Amino acid sequence: MNNYIVIGAVTALLAGCAGKPAGMVDEAELTAGGVTDTRHEPFDYWSVAKFVAPRFPDAAARDGVIGCVAMDLRINTEGKVSGVYVTRSYPHGVFVDSAIAAVKKFQWAPSEANPGREPGVQSLSLDFNMVSSASTKNAAEYQRECAER
Repeated sequence: MNNYIVIGAVTALLAGCAGKPAGMVDEAELTAGGVTDTRHEPFDYWSVAKFVAPRFPDAAARDGVIGCVAMDLRINTEGKVSGVYVTRSYPHGVFVDSAIAAVKKFQWAPSEANPGREPGVQSLSLDFNMVSSASTKNAAEYQRECAER
């Protein structure tokens, strides 16, 4: 394949729900136990210290499909992801497994606003894109479905 694959991480608060694949926590579990819900102030309490790029699925690359996955992540006191809730994915389910596998490897550092390392919920969106996205099968739909809202 001559196209270079680029995967970017962009914070976004995206509306909607793409369903809950097996092994994912539900919304109640994300905010249970006194966990601070910071989804309205992304990266205020925690910031990414170690980013792990998700693997672009072979079938999507071969078929020229691009997309995105938006998630709420529960960050524990050690700066590790302890829960994932997918709020949106496009195309539905294509990139979810790859996105979840990657974010579970992220390391998070507490911000100055979180000196006590309080656990929290962060919103994150991963875009799965190719350098020449104009030649992909779903470029127009990707723009409509994955643009920041």
